[in-house]
Amino acid sequence: MSTVFDRLRLVGRGNDFLNQYTGSNGDLFYNKDTNALRIYNGSLPGGTKIITDAVLRQEIADSSVATITYNVTVGNLNDSQNRFILNTKSNPQLTFIKGFTYIFDQSHTSNLDEILLLSADDPNGTLNNGSVFSTDVLYMLNNIAVDLETYLDRFEISTSKQLRISITSNTPDILYYFSKETFDFGNMIQIQFVEKIFDVVQTTGNIVPILPDPNNPTDTNLGLPEERWTNIYGNNLFVGDILPLETIVYNIGSSDKRWNEIYSNNLQINNGNITITTGNFVIDNGNFNIDTGSVGLLAGDMSILDGNMIITTGDLAITTGNVAITTGDLDVGTGNLNINNGQIYISANIIPIENNTSILGASDKYLNVIYTNDIEVLGNITPLDDQTPGDLGALNNPFNDIYASFFRGTAIQAQYADLAENYISDKKYTVGTVVIFGGEKEVTISKKKNDKRVAGIISSKPALLMNKNLKEKHTLPIAFQGKVLCKVIGKVKKGDILVTSNTKGYAIVNNNPKPGTILGKSLQNKKNKDKGKIFVVVGRD
Repeated sequence: MSTVFDRLRLVGRGNDFLNQYTGSNGDLFYNKDTNALRIYNGSLPGGTKIITDAVLRQEIADSSVATITYNVTVGNLNDSQNRFILNTKSNPQLTFIKGFTYIFDQSHTSNLDEILLLSADDPNGTLNNGSVFSTDVLYMLNNIAVDLETYLDRFEISTSKQLRISITSNTPDILYYFSKETFDFGNMIQIQFVEKIFDVVQTTGNIVPILPDPNNPTDTNLGLPEERWTNIYGNNLFVGDILPLETIVYNIGSSDKRWNEIYSNNLQINNGNITITTGNFVIDNGNFNIDTGSVGLLAGDMSILDGNMIITTGDLAITTGNVAITTGDLDVGTGNLNINNGQIYISANIIPIENNTSILGASDKYLNVIYTNDIEVLGNITPLDDQTPGDLGALNNPFNDIYASFFRGTAIQAQYADLAENYISDKKYTVGTVVIFGGEKEVTISKKKNDKRVAGIISSKPALLMNKNLKEKHTLPIAFQGKVLCKVIGKVKKGDILVTSNTKGYAIVNNNPKPGTILGKSLQNKKNKDKGKIFVVVGRD
């Protein structure tokens, strides 16, 4: 009957021959437990382990190559219910890599009695008849390892509280983190193993760099210049920079195999074009720079939500589509913005890169319609020629306010009917009130019949308002010419002469007035003796 040995060493000496970490040059050592054969060269401690791919996967999974910490708080970020917040994300779904150690640190006071635990059989663990998963889990209170019972019992009175789990090859593919006290506080944890077999990476989820924070990778490469991937296939590609290997033309995608969405911090094109046949181009908090080249949208939309698009030399051509800028800039240095069938939506400003060097439209290619809230111009707005003058605004789409130092033209037309001037009043009076010069300020309400101090009538919407920038506590527009609504008392016939009355703020008929007392002439009949309002014409003797 032959003897079966678990360990075998071929050694020329007898000291420490069962210790796998020591050996002389030429020693061989086999360990049945790890299915490994070691060879020693006399200088490398532990020797060189000769292993199979299966043993390599086991070693990687059990090596705990990195530790990642989640700072756990309790709060409400996305809805009305409190949940676990890991770092800055509310109850996110997690991906753990075999070989890593993960720490849930609940030392923050917001956790109170919401104790985070792990389960392998239910998203809510013990709250829903599931169990607590504790394999390779370490419970720490005030930096001292304790058992689960002590952890639960002394959690609230401890200062430092951590749950640590080392992910090994024996960890289930799915775990859940949950609260011992409240339903739906946590989420799922996917356990993955990354396998490298020559030119192919196979994984059920994500490939993450081995860094303290896998959500913020820096200075990490997928492949090397001398050892590169042949093809990378994926649904989404989130990167910082995509650089060609050499300074020749390369494509991202092809005409029949294209990316659905590309997200990037910055997209810079030094000499080339971007053409969008059917789809959208969105800049959300970033920059898009083209040094020499053009962007063409055959059928699609371009949206700048928060960022800048800068074209130094080149064109932006849109055949069918829209350009929408919410917050940001669209700068075209030396080039054109061509839109054949579409619109530009801007909630910010259109500003030239340099003074006196840019034109909106051209003498032979001009814009048909421009809609905007504000237009600020340092120079002149002139029609294309004096034979076909254009309009500033339209009858059904007028501008609200137009500010200028001088208005010069053939005719001015207005919707409202009177000319008025602002005066300082002692009180605020309603529209149609008759006022006189006097009182503590410039004008006050009338209260005497045939008063020669008559000033006019308070207007509502004058066609022309003078002294507009007068700013006092009570500033009132007084009509001195044109048609205006007026308060009157007594019977009135159309064409009657009106003067001040003994009733405060009201006019009365007097067809034989004294010089200097005429307020205006009636445009309407009033058949009763009561107070009322009618239209009158002021500024006529």
